[in-house]
Amino acid sequence: MKHRLTPRHVESLEARDKPYEVWDDQIVGLLIRCQPSGKRTFYFSYRTHEGRRNRIRLGPSTLSRAIVVRQAKIYSAQVARGLDPAADIKLKRQAVKVMAVSRLGDFLEYRWGPWALGATGNNKNPVPNVRGAKGELARLKARFKNLLTMPMEAITIEVIDRWRTERLNQRIKKTRRHKSDAPTVSPETINRDCQGLRAVIARAVVWNVIPANPLQELRPLATDKTKTVKRRLTPDEETRLRECLRQRDRELKERRVSGNRWRTESGKEALPELEGFADHLEPLFLVALGIGVRRTSLFRLRWSSVDLGTKTIVLPGTDTKSGQTLRTYANDEVHTTLERWRTSTARLRSLERPGADADLIFPSPRTGRALASIGKSWIAVMDKAGVKDVCWHSLRHEFASSAADAGVSIVQVRDLMGHSSITTTERYFGVSEDQKRAAIKLKESAQKAVSLSK
Repeated sequence: MKHRLTPRHVESLEARDKPYEVWDDQIVGLLIRCQPSGKRTFYFSYRTHEGRRNRIRLGPSTLSRAIVVRQAKIYSAQVARGLDPAADIKLKRQAVKVMAVSRLGDFLEYRWGPWALGATGNNKNPVPNVRGAKGELARLKARFKNLLTMPMEAITIEVIDRWRTERLNQRIKKTRRHKSDAPTVSPETINRDCQGLRAVIARAVVWNVIPANPLQELRPLATDKTKTVKRRLTPDEETRLRECLRQRDRELKERRVSGNRWRTESGKEALPELEGFADHLEPLFLVALGIGVRRTSLFRLRWSSVDLGTKTIVLPGTDTKSGQTLRTYANDEVHTTLERWRTSTARLRSLERPGADADLIFPSPRTGRALASIGKSWIAVMDKAGVKDVCWHSLRHEFASSAADAGVSIVQVRDLMGHSSITTTERYFGVSEDQKRAAIKLKESAQKAVSLSK
């Protein structure tokens, strides 16, 4: 239908069961669309030179007639000149969107972040495209917070050089590991941050957000290669850690007995006695020391991946850093530990949590799902044992070094650890101080033998 779209007539339009349109009888192409909900919107409709019908939204019915008429005449003049106003508007919006997304912060928030987290579809259980995507996204935003408003093309090597200089002079926030005289940020940490940033910008190039990666030729800072090798445990340190873990286990059981005694006296129901291991820390330590897998893989280890009969452990690619299936074997201590832990009261209580995963070997005592961290309890054990400069990953280094001491070839160690390159495995072969002293004595003995022969 047609009618002059005055404010009074627009207000008189009533909602119907189906949407309907009223065209202005004076301005060609001007119309108002009424929805069943009562919403009314102005549009300008036209036909392109190719004959395709198109329309542009002008705004809500609250706009004055003078505004919508003026805008309709502007679009009508563009159509008369052979232009397509809707296509021009679309191109301008895309240009604005590209300019916005080309800023580092917007690209991380709206493009790279959702893609890395696997949250680009409607899947309720997304599979991340980047391992540890949540932590990586938070780390990039925190490290490069002063660069988030910059276009990625403007983040040149010169900009990163200035950022690296400032970062090298910063001191690490004091933590339980750095209680005093906190050290400055290491070159290794800065290189890792820059590598993550360069990977993000490289993804922007692949998606045609920017034409080229300005950090393509960025070179890493020089680092001390030997410093990056975490030292292995000494025999005395391993003995002290084992004893502290056993003592911790006994204390937890004694605490449970004492607590149940109080509960009985108070007329309350007693908790189950702690049979087997008191909690997950000691079995985690023993298994990590015995098979040398990474902490995250250990947290995700499942009973369906373990064959206690053949002592075979198969980690699927989804639970390994390399993405490749890892096949390894349990020694007698690991086998005994898993058998004992399987029936431990602490593990069975964890499975009573709502939503608990019964297939997990080491479920969280709080959630019943995969563990997220053991930092506080592990640090407490190390402090009690008097072990310093050692982290959980040092157990993986100890596994590799012990295997090398036992005469296992580097190729076999590489396969057991799941490395794709022997170069990576070599970094795990730590040489102990006793071995260094023995080498010097061997050299000294050889020189004496040569001197005596003369």
